[in-house]
Amino acid sequence: MIKKLPLVGRIQGAALEERGTPDQMVVVVQYSSHIGELCELEMPLGDAMYLLNALREIEKDSQK
Repeated sequence: MIKKLPLVGRIQGAALEERGTPDQMVVVVQYSSHIGELCELEMPLGDAMYLLNALREIEKDSQK
């Protein structure tokens, strides 16, 4: 079963943080949900870069 995160109302910020060793970098994204709750999402840097590339492809496809 997939657990859905709260719907994003507005992105508040993002930061790169080191957890332990330099190769354990994580991206932390804070956002307000559509009902005003402050939420936080953490993901390894590699997964964040994969997401960034996927979003860039979506952007390119939407401009066709």
